Amino acid sequence: MNMALAREAHLNTVFAREAHLNTVFAREAHL
Repeated sequence: MNMALAREAHLNTVFAREAHLNTVFAREAHL
């Protein structure tokens, strides 16, 4: 696999996880 593609896929995973954590945090703050 191309290293650039692998790195982009990893960054997308990290970004998605951070976005999910931000959503959870916002929901908890709302509660």
